[in-house]
Amino acid sequence: MIILLALLAVVMPCSLVGCTALQAIQRESFLDGKLVIMLDGDIWTMNANGSNLTQLTDTTEWELDPTWSPDGTKIAFTRERGSSSASASASADADAFPQRPDLFVMNADGSNQTKLLERNAMEPGWSPDGNRIAFSSVEWMEHDTGAVEAQIYVTNADGSGTPKRLTTDDPNAREERRRPVWLPDGNKIAFVSEGGGIYVINALGQEDGVNRARPLPNAAGSLSPRPWFPDGTEIVFVGYDANYTPDIFKLNVSTLKKTRLTESPGEEGPPTWSPDGTKIAFPRSGRIYVMNADGSDPTPVSEPTEATEVALDWRPMPTYLQPLAQTGSPFLVSALALAAALMLVVSGVALALVRRGRASN
Repeated sequence: MIILLALLAVVMPCSLVGCTALQAIQRESFLDGKLVIMLDGDIWTMNANGSNLTQLTDTTEWELDPTWSPDGTKIAFTRERGSSSASASASADADAFPQRPDLFVMNADGSNQTKLLERNAMEPGWSPDGNRIAFSSVEWMEHDTGAVEAQIYVTNADGSGTPKRLTTDDPNAREERRRPVWLPDGNKIAFVSEGGGIYVINALGQEDGVNRARPLPNAAGSLSPRPWFPDGTEIVFVGYDANYTPDIFKLNVSTLKKTRLTESPGEEGPPTWSPDGTKIAFPRSGRIYVMNADGSDPTPVSEPTEATEVALDWRPMPTYLQPLAQTGSPFLVSALALAAALMLVVSGVALALVRRGRASN
């Protein structure tokens, strides 16, 4: 029987059993976790336990807003650049917003940094299928008052075509709409509007002739690139208490029950879910923390820094590994991974014995 399994592993390496085994092992590596983080204008990756800190960008310009592609192989980000006199005269946007962020995509190891858009593109967010990227774009800025108008756009992830604007403009008021993030079903996009309210809009365009943005009740604050629980039932965000102290909250989008997860004097940034929804990572006062989904056991996983701006995103789990996530039990998944590894080891040993037997004959 062992010999038969070994032969099957050789002849049919992607049989149902073999692929499930490999997928279980791969899924464990994704659950171990990798974060992409921004520290004062440079992009790094590190394991979710704080190990293997690796710098991906190192330029004189600021790189911001890193976010993983759904398959975890690429990272979208923006790079700010000061406008020269030539570019300022060629673009009205450059006059209105001198630090012009361009939209880039690079491989997960930092290689092949490719510019997708040369415009005021900020805070990218991948669609769940990886084919499109939503972003906010500053259309106008009043330097004396600091007033800003920003709108939400969607563009193809390969840089082709023309970006499509989703939010409509109110001629009586210039509003700031920021931090677009896709809902897990890929049909809608949430964003933060002026005043901190979180709204949801149709990602495919107009509805009844108008693309209406609807408020998400009981939710106000700031969003990370991945604020949604993997099944879309909950959203985490940074909100403010009565004293305007930023803390992390969780909202059940069906019951609209809001739960406070942190209560700390530290300055906290937008949180992001782990791929299986059991953990939440977030920045606090220049350090990265990971806590349980109920807010318990917040643990620092990075060394203290003097960084004044920190953002992060947790590498998602590729679609082909997600069926194993439906078990809902990390112990069962770990058991599957262990069994899979043992099966491969036994198959390899059996195959070696078969080969040795043939050689002795």
